[in-house]
Amino acid sequence: MVLTFSDILTPEAAAHLCSALQEEDKKELDHNAASIVIEALWSHPLFLLGAQPQRLSQPVLRRYNEGMESRSIVNDAMIGGGSGIRADIGVIVFLSSPDSYDGGELVLDSGYGGESIKERAGTCVVYPASACQAVGRVLRGTRWTVELWAQSLVRDPGQREILYDIGYSLHLIELFGHAREQDTEQLQKCHRNLLRLWAES
Repeated sequence: MVLTFSDILTPEAAAHLCSALQEEDKKELDHNAASIVIEALWSHPLFLLGAQPQRLSQPVLRRYNEGMESRSIVNDAMIGGGSGIRADIGVIVFLSSPDSYDGGELVLDSGYGGESIKERAGTCVVYPASACQAVGRVLRGTRWTVELWAQSLVRDPGQREILYDIGYSLHLIELFGHAREQDTEQLQKCHRNLLRLWAES
């Protein structure tokens, strides 16, 4: 399951971060920039619902200049070695505005063929770390992203998808209120009991 959240960072915050990185020609995120991204993820309810994160890795800055690309790879199972975190979920936050560069699409293949993704600045894409990941050749401009990995409380992606579907339905009910209280309570019960059944400490 690939999830896209368009409001992890505002376009203005992403542009500011991107501009600061370009001006200083940084090769890695400093503590403040990393904290902005991590805090944004931990405070986003739908990201938390979709990823069920237990731990997040240190964010990594990725810059692709004109002519650069990456071949299709599967991420390492453990980030940071044996004492690091298990990579269940890949997380990419787009910093560059999509009209500032040509090409550079994220290509994800979870076993059903490649899906090309190019999102606006501030958008986060969440995908199973077992998927093949590639970046298409950048034809113009510079593509900036932040990447990190999550160890999930729920290791199985199919189980995470079920929990997300139920939780998102509850979220819509809370927003629009088109269900009886009893129906809402039943969904909450299912969600909590499934999480209790599948979550790993």
